[in-house]
Amino acid sequence: MILKVLRRLRGLQVDFVVRVQHTARRTRVTPTAEEQPLQAPAQLAPISHHFELLRPVVYTGQVKWRPTRTKLHAREVWLDSGRRHMNVVHLSFPGRPRGDQHGWTSLTSLAVLPGVAAEQVVKLDLWRWGIEDAFAWTKTALGWEDIWVLEFEVL
Repeated sequence: MILKVLRRLRGLQVDFVVRVQHTARRTRVTPTAEEQPLQAPAQLAPISHHFELLRPVVYTGQVKWRPTRTKLHAREVWLDSGRRHMNVVHLSFPGRPRGDQHGWTSLTSLAVLPGVAAEQVVKLDLWRWGIEDAFAWTKTALGWEDIWVLEFEVL
């Protein structure tokens, strides 16, 4: 499913940043290389940036923004059996804050080079938190977590 969405976005020539939940997804470091889990090339990529990031941390159901030392690893990868070229960005947090032992991994259509491009990818990824916060509040306020909606008309 995710590959269909990414293909469609690339076809529309839309830039995107997508947080990866399943880092065991198979990928290649070149179109013809052997497949391996996405986590391997993401974490072993060279460190291109060191910076401090205001990182969202969830405490007792509320999001707190905490300054965190961060390392950014980025490299080109190939998905979909070597047919889809993207960039993987891995943020690691030295000291491993609670809940982020493995860091964050994202796929993006943006070129991640030293300078503004890497900062832009991180900012786009963090904007997602505001959207997720709004959805979480809405679901809680309306009680949507307590029911299963199988058809749109039910809403």
